[in-house]
Amino acid sequence: MAVAGSPKHPQYGGYEYLFLGEIPEKYACSICSKVLRNPHLTACCGQHYCETCLQQWCAREGREVCPICQEDNFVHFLDKSANREIAKLRICCTNHATGCRWTGELSTLGAHLESDRGCDYSEVDCQNKCSQRLKRKDVTAHLTQQCPLRKCKCQYCGKEDTYQTITEEHYVKCPSYPLDCPNKCGARGIKRVEMDQHRSECPLEAVECPFKEAGCKPTLVRREFERHMSASNQQHLLLVMTALHALKQQSREARDETRAQFHVVKKGVSKVVDHLLQSCTPTQIPPLQSIKELVSGGSLRNVGDQITFTLFDAQQYIQSGRIWHGPPFYYQEGYKMRLDVLLRKTELSNLSCVQTSCSLYLLKGELDDELDWPIGHFNSIEIAFVEFSVIRRINFSINPKLNLKPAQKEFETVLVASENIVDVTSFSYQSIRGTITLKQ
Repeated sequence: MAVAGSPKHPQYGGYEYLFLGEIPEKYACSICSKVLRNPHLTACCGQHYCETCLQQWCAREGREVCPICQEDNFVHFLDKSANREIAKLRICCTNHATGCRWTGELSTLGAHLESDRGCDYSEVDCQNKCSQRLKRKDVTAHLTQQCPLRKCKCQYCGKEDTYQTITEEHYVKCPSYPLDCPNKCGARGIKRVEMDQHRSECPLEAVECPFKEAGCKPTLVRREFERHMSASNQQHLLLVMTALHALKQQSREARDETRAQFHVVKKGVSKVVDHLLQSCTPTQIPPLQSIKELVSGGSLRNVGDQITFTLFDAQQYIQSGRIWHGPPFYYQEGYKMRLDVLLRKTELSNLSCVQTSCSLYLLKGELDDELDWPIGHFNSIEIAFVEFSVIRRINFSINPKLNLKPAQKEFETVLVASENIVDVTSFSYQSIRGTITLKQ
């Protein structure tokens, strides 16, 4: 057995295969000394050369010259006889070093390597185009067990795709994939689609105390919940009371802040309107005065049987003699009412003073058909003005029209009571506050 180079396919020169037996010297190239590939015979000196070796020699010399005898323009031709004899030489497979034990004539090597049933040790590309090259003998195992792009079916839900997609993408969202309880309660093999249901019942699932927002923040699991609720009644009650107190304080602070902001805005709007009134045309005065009256009005709040009202910028109403129409309010179960206040300058014993007239009206309301008539919830009304130097009180008599039944009520507004007082000290007040008490 003779070795003629390494088992590769060279681009130039002779064969580099592992030949069996001794190679006759006449089959060796006079340039590369390897077994002749496409042997050419020279007419001048009878030497054999590989076709590519002879081409490279002449190209390097720059002229057609025999490598041995140096004859110019020498004649050479393919030696078909030698080519046939070389093709019959026996060789080992080019994959001999990696395990192939095939031997045969040189002319049959191509068929052994390239046919579909050729050399098991030849490298081929994966049919699934996964970019891997592998020995032909390993193709079956690769396609059925190793290729990431081989066909695969999810064993839990039956979905079909590539092995790579199933194992890397599908399993993380497969609804039937079996999971263990993340709380380590011992439950195993739970389908992903059923996990939420399990966790809603799992004794080791973390749960929140319903009084968490009030400040109860222990770490609980479901099996401890009932015991926690039973043992923490007093603590929960205290937390709720504390939270309510804090909420009340926040509400009070927010109300005070809103009220302060309102007064700032109201004062600013009033200044702007006053400035515009100094330079406006006569036709612009009424709408500007309406705006000023709107921002300089009053407020009214109903708490049980007592109504608290505040009349802002009282001087404006005193000077203009306009009536302040308070916002409607509801008494008891839904009787709709309104308070009107008139502040008017007058004189008493040559002293400037203010006459304050109050009128309390019953309005047609949305709930009249469901209310009891006659009213009968109170028999007297008292208004106390707490801004005056001495508290002034107005006691009303009740208008008999309040005894009308709903079917007889064709009115929109009925005067409940009206009364007035005169006070010297109220002439300089900027605002007037008072309370209305409906007495039984």
